[in-house]
Parts: sequence; structure tokens; C-alpha cells
Amino acid sequence: MHSTAASDIYARLLLPHSHGYPFWIPEPNEALPAEYINAGINVGDLGLVRQDISCSTSF
Repeated sequence: MHSTAASDIYARLLLPHSHGYPFWIPEPNEALPAEYINAGINVGDLGLVRQDISCSTSF
């Protein structure tokens, strides 16, 4: 039986398409500068997923 948690559904539906890694952290990272928090994530943003599953935004 499949999990009904939103993050599990998101991963299960995205992974088979092989268009990236489903990264599910809906809360904003309060350590980022205000302009990044206010703008949010946009198509084309580039970041690095670290071993601890955190993400560092590059640009």
C-alpha cells in the first residue's frame, strides 16, 4: 500500500519521469537573504543538494 503523505505522493509521481530529484521542503529556509525568501523558488534556479539532504541555492 502506498503512503498518502504529500511528500511521498510527490516523489512517487515525479521520480519515474527522470527529470530531477523531488525535493520536498515546503517551508522557506529562514537562513536565506530576504530577497530569496520573498521571491521563492523559480524555474531555472540552481542549487546543491548536500548529503544531509539540505539544499544550498547557487543562483
